[in-house]
Amino acid sequence: MPKGHYTHKPHVPKPRPIVIPIGPSIAYVELTKGKWALIAVDDIPKISGRCWFYQPGGYAMSRHIYMHRLLTGALPKTEVDHANGIGLHNLPHNMRVCSSSQNKFNKGKTARNASGFKGVSASRGSWYACIAVEGHSMSLGRFPTPELAHVAYCEAAQRLHGEFARTE
Repeated sequence: MPKGHYTHKPHVPKPRPIVIPIGPSIAYVELTKGKWALIAVDDIPKISGRCWFYQPGGYAMSRHIYMHRLLTGALPKTEVDHANGIGLHNLPHNMRVCSSSQNKFNKGKTARNASGFKGVSASRGSWYACIAVEGHSMSLGRFPTPELAHVAYCEAAQRLHGEFARTE
Protein backbone atom coordinates (compact mmCIF):
# COMPACT_ATOMS: atom_id res chain seq x y z
CA MET A 1 0.00 0.00 0.00
CA PRO A 2 1.40 3.49 -0.84
CA LYS A 3 2.80 5.54 2.01
CA GLY A 4 0.21 7.85 3.66
CA HIS A 5 -2.76 5.62 2.81
CA TYR A 6 -4.62 3.68 5.39
CA THR A 7 -7.17 0.98 5.34
CA HIS A 8 -10.63 1.81 6.57
CA LYS A 9 -11.57 -0.12 9.68
CA PRO A 10 -15.13 -1.37 9.68
CA HIS A 11 -17.43 0.27 12.21
CA VAL A 12 -17.82 -1.92 15.24
CA PRO A 13 -20.86 -0.96 17.31
CA LYS A 14 -20.14 -0.25 20.96
CA PRO A 15 -21.72 -2.66 23.37
CA ARG A 16 -24.91 -1.35 24.90
CA PRO A 17 -25.67 -1.82 28.56
CA ILE A 18 -26.92 -5.14 29.76
CA VAL A 19 -30.13 -4.44 31.69
CA ILE A 20 -31.64 -7.22 33.77
CA PRO A 21 -35.09 -6.68 35.31
CA ILE A 22 -35.14 -8.24 38.80
CA GLY A 23 -38.75 -7.56 39.59
CA PRO A 24 -41.74 -5.66 38.28
CA SER A 25 -40.18 -2.27 39.04
CA ILE A 26 -36.40 -2.68 39.52
CA ALA A 27 -33.57 -3.54 37.12
CA TYR A 28 -29.80 -3.95 37.25
CA VAL A 29 -27.54 -2.16 34.74
CA GLU A 30 -24.15 -3.77 34.13
CA LEU A 31 -21.17 -1.47 34.59
CA THR A 32 -17.44 -2.04 34.22
CA LYS A 33 -15.26 -3.58 36.97
CA GLY A 34 -17.93 -6.15 37.81
CA LYS A 35 -20.29 -3.52 39.28
CA TRP A 36 -24.03 -3.08 38.79
CA ALA A 37 -26.35 -0.09 39.25
CA LEU A 38 -29.98 -0.34 40.35
CA ILE A 39 -32.60 1.62 38.41
CA ALA A 40 -36.37 1.66 38.02
CA VAL A 41 -37.68 -0.36 35.07
CA ASP A 42 -39.43 2.82 33.86
CA ASP A 43 -35.99 4.48 33.53
CA ILE A 44 -34.54 1.87 31.13
CA PRO A 45 -35.29 4.03 28.03
CA LYS A 46 -33.42 6.98 29.60
CA ILE A 47 -30.17 5.03 30.05
CA SER A 48 -30.35 2.89 26.90
CA GLY A 49 -28.04 3.67 24.01
CA ARG A 50 -25.13 4.58 26.29
CA CYS A 51 -22.17 2.63 27.62
CA TRP A 52 -22.06 2.90 31.40
CA PHE A 53 -18.96 2.40 33.49
CA TYR A 54 -18.12 2.32 37.17
CA GLN A 55 -16.63 5.61 38.34
CA PRO A 56 -14.25 5.35 41.31
CA GLY A 57 -16.08 6.96 44.19
CA GLY A 58 -19.07 4.71 43.67
CA TYR A 59 -21.12 6.14 40.80
CA ALA A 60 -22.23 5.06 37.30
CA MET A 61 -21.07 7.32 34.47
CA SER A 62 -21.38 7.53 30.68
CA ARG A 63 -19.13 9.95 28.84
CA HIS A 64 -19.56 13.15 30.82
CA ILE A 65 -22.75 12.50 32.75
CA TYR A 66 -23.50 10.60 35.92
CA MET A 67 -26.45 8.20 35.75
CA HIS A 68 -28.16 9.79 38.76
CA ARG A 69 -28.02 13.26 37.17
CA LEU A 70 -29.46 11.95 33.89
CA LEU A 71 -32.30 10.15 35.68
CA THR A 72 -33.26 13.11 37.89
CA GLY A 73 -32.73 15.82 35.27
CA ALA A 74 -30.63 17.75 37.80
CA LEU A 75 -29.68 21.24 36.64
CA PRO A 76 -26.12 22.60 36.82
CA LYS A 77 -25.12 23.90 40.28
CA THR A 78 -27.43 21.40 41.96
CA GLU A 79 -26.47 18.03 43.36
CA VAL A 80 -28.21 14.69 43.64
CA ASP A 81 -28.26 13.08 47.06
CA HIS A 82 -28.64 9.33 47.49
CA ALA A 83 -30.73 8.98 50.65
CA ASN A 84 -29.15 5.63 51.61
CA GLY A 85 -25.64 6.85 50.76
CA ILE A 86 -25.09 4.27 48.01
CA GLY A 87 -24.29 5.98 44.72
CA LEU A 88 -25.22 2.98 42.56
CA HIS A 89 -28.80 2.80 43.93
CA ASN A 90 -30.42 5.06 41.34
CA LEU A 91 -34.03 4.39 42.23
CA PRO A 92 -36.46 7.35 42.28
CA HIS A 93 -37.25 7.05 46.00
CA ASN A 94 -33.50 7.07 46.81
CA MET A 95 -32.48 10.18 44.82
CA ARG A 96 -33.29 13.80 45.56
CA VAL A 97 -32.03 16.98 43.92
CA CYS A 98 -30.48 19.21 46.57
CA SER A 99 -27.95 21.91 47.37
CA SER A 100 -24.31 21.17 48.13
CA SER A 101 -24.94 21.81 51.85
CA GLN A 102 -27.88 19.40 51.97
CA ASN A 103 -25.80 16.73 50.23
CA LYS A 104 -23.04 17.13 52.82
CA PHE A 105 -25.53 16.70 55.68
CA ASN A 106 -26.11 13.15 54.47
CA LYS A 107 -22.45 12.07 54.65
CA GLY A 108 -21.55 9.30 57.07
CA LYS A 109 -18.93 9.51 59.77
CA THR A 110 -15.32 9.82 58.63
CA ALA A 111 -12.88 6.91 58.56
CA ARG A 112 -10.80 8.64 61.26
CA ASN A 113 -13.73 8.71 63.70
CA ALA A 114 -12.57 7.26 67.02
CA SER A 115 -15.82 7.62 69.02
CA GLY A 116 -17.94 5.47 66.73
CA PHE A 117 -20.51 8.26 66.44
CA LYS A 118 -20.88 10.98 63.82
CA GLY A 119 -20.20 14.45 65.21
CA VAL A 120 -18.59 13.15 68.43
CA SER A 121 -14.92 13.29 69.42
CA ALA A 122 -12.84 12.85 72.57
CA SER A 123 -11.59 16.09 74.10
CA ARG A 124 -9.76 16.61 77.42
CA GLY A 125 -11.26 13.69 79.29
CA SER A 126 -14.81 14.20 78.04
CA TRP A 127 -16.74 13.86 74.80
CA TYR A 128 -17.39 16.82 72.51
CA ALA A 129 -20.32 17.05 70.06
CA CYS A 130 -20.47 19.48 67.15
CA ILE A 131 -22.47 19.84 63.92
CA ALA A 132 -21.99 21.72 60.65
CA VAL A 133 -24.41 24.61 60.04
CA GLU A 134 -24.12 26.76 56.91
CA GLY A 135 -20.45 25.88 56.47
CA HIS A 136 -19.50 26.51 60.11
CA SER A 137 -18.97 24.14 63.02
CA MET A 138 -21.44 24.65 65.85
CA SER A 139 -20.55 23.30 69.32
CA LEU A 140 -23.22 21.22 71.03
CA GLY A 141 -21.25 20.92 74.27
CA ARG A 142 -19.17 18.46 76.28
CA PHE A 143 -20.60 15.24 77.69
CA PRO A 144 -19.42 12.52 80.10
CA THR A 145 -20.04 9.69 77.59
CA PRO A 146 -19.94 9.38 73.80
CA GLU A 147 -23.53 8.11 73.85
CA LEU A 148 -24.82 11.31 75.46
CA ALA A 149 -22.83 13.41 72.99
CA HIS A 150 -24.35 11.36 70.16
CA VAL A 151 -27.89 11.98 71.48
CA ALA A 152 -27.19 15.73 71.37
CA TYR A 153 -25.83 15.41 67.82
CA CYS A 154 -28.89 13.40 66.65
CA GLU A 155 -31.34 15.95 68.08
CA ALA A 156 -29.47 18.84 66.47
CA ALA A 157 -29.19 17.00 63.14
CA GLN A 158 -32.93 16.37 62.99
CA ARG A 159 -33.70 19.98 63.89
CA LEU A 160 -31.11 21.60 61.57
CA HIS A 161 -30.80 19.16 58.66
CA GLY A 162 -34.35 17.80 58.45
CA GLU A 163 -34.85 15.04 55.88
CA PHE A 164 -31.11 15.14 55.02
CA ALA A 165 -30.02 14.36 58.59
CA ARG A 166 -27.73 11.37 58.87
CA THR A 167 -26.73 10.27 62.32
CA GLU A 168 -24.85 7.01 61.81
